[in-house]
Amino acid sequence: QRFEELQDAKHDVDQKVLDRTQQLEVALARQTELDRLKTEFFQNITHELRTPLTLIVTPLAGLITFGKLSPEINEELSTVVRAAGRLRRFIDQLLELQKIEAGQMRLRISDIDLGALVRSTVAAFRSLAGKKSIELRSEIAPGDLGVTVDVERVEMMLWNLLSNAFKFTPDRGTIRIVVAPVDDGRVAIEVHDTGMGIAKEDLVRLFQRFAQADANGTRRLGGSGIGLALVKEIMEAHGGS
Repeated sequence: QRFEELQDAKHDVDQKVLDRTQQLEVALARQTELDRLKTEFFQNITHELRTPLTLIVTPLAGLITFGKLSPEINEELSTVVRAAGRLRRFIDQLLELQKIEAGQMRLRISDIDLGALVRSTVAAFRSLAGKKSIELRSEIAPGDLGVTVDVERVEMMLWNLLSNAFKFTPDRGTIRIVVAPVDDGRVAIEVHDTGMGIAKEDLVRLFQRFAQADANGTRRLGGSGIGLALVKEIMEAHGGS
């Protein structure tokens, strides 16, 4: 009788384990499907947003170039184009994070001169630096700065670092980007600014997705909390740190 009771108890335990396993399998399948639908949604919505942005920017750029408009109107149109460009970059960042989360990011590797890429990226910020009376300096070491990277994603990384520096640097401040070779054939990129700095207690959350520093500082100046997280993801995808 005792043996039969043990057998019955074992059968009950086995059945509960089986039921729980089946429940977990159903939950996992549901979560997998939700992840797939979320990925598709982000991909679809970003493409839907990109198309009208392109339709807005293209004719405006044509008017600026060939419209023979007054300098005042050209400046207004240029402001719209720059704003659309910022929105496009934000959309691209959201899509990039979604690809990383879904394990779909694939690097398109090519050999480039990192110094040249940094110079061209810095040049795109010259106008903003002039408006804010910020001294923008690039200090690029001479010699071979050849790297094998995904150019588009490294450029996105540089844009995020410099945009972050401009966001927190007051007028008449200074921003420096330093590029130099380090050990083992690697290259270091440093961005320095004369902004408010980061509190020690916020450093641990600096590269976390959607995390921001204190409400009186970071949030007052805007930001989504994904830029530096994306920098970290891109760097680590290249085997860097």
